[in-house]
Amino acid sequence: MLGNWTQHAFVDADDPGNAYKNSITCINVGYNYNKACWNDGYHISHHVRPAMHWTEHPTFFLKTLDQYASHQAIIFDGLDFGQVFFLLMHKRYSTLARHMVNLNGAFSSDTEAIALLRRRTIRITTPNTAELVY
Repeated sequence: MLGNWTQHAFVDADDPGNAYKNSITCINVGYNYNKACWNDGYHISHHVRPAMHWTEHPTFFLKTLDQYASHQAIIFDGLDFGQVFFLLMHKRYSTLARHMVNLNGAFSSDTEAIALLRRRTIRITTPNTAELVY
């Protein structure tokens, strides 16, 4: 469950239903989610096209890079879901930002990338959840 929670730890409060903004993708990781676990690292594409066969995710990713960039999708290079979880729990946003893939210059700087990571990890409240106690 830690991995699944991490796959959805960064959510855009203004567009929470957007798969590019409520999921992450991890590529080039030591424990290779993509070779050993049916391309689980391509978690954004799993939600963009849920019925897509697991072997198609890398090609879909490469063909749709412009979509990822236009939505400022969070793609980590060299971090697996466990590492992302650990860094997030320790608020190591600068380390997370250094591992983000900056497609088409979607982020002007690490500072902008860090701000995006922080913005996508704030608590989202609605009138129905504002009074929930955590």
